[in-house]
Amino acid sequence: MSDATTRNLERRALSGRLEDLERYELTVARTRGDIMNAGRWAVRIVRAGDRYGRDYCLTHPTPPLSRYLGPDPTPLVEWHDTKYVGKFGGLGQFVSRYTLPTMLAHGPHGLCLHGGVAEWRVSPGDFARVRAWLGSEKGDA
Repeated sequence: MSDATTRNLERRALSGRLEDLERYELTVARTRGDIMNAGRWAVRIVRAGDRYGRDYCLTHPTPPLSRYLGPDPTPLVEWHDTKYVGKFGGLGQFVSRYTLPTMLAHGPHGLCLHGGVAEWRVSPGDFARVRAWLGSEKGDA
């Protein structure tokens, strides 16, 4: 049985309890080393078969992404603001999501995650740490 099939069966056993589903998804991600913290940011790699999105209602790859990413999809990289863990739970407030190659291709300067919120800028130092971590994870993608 594949890892994705096993995860789907385990998810179904949670009977739709959102808190349990979130705890499960984040435990799987932490166990695999797919979450890191950089400054105020929690950064998560979303791999094939992982749940993501609001209330973890999507499974990667999701149509229409699956049309473009094919059967072995490129991992996604999510950014969460940990300042708001108390309000949003889990990793904090979701801010943005990019493909792994997009993050690795971005220059050495910082990253603006949302032009309308001045706080949602990743410093050059924090972004360099994240890029180094993502680069080391690329072989597992």
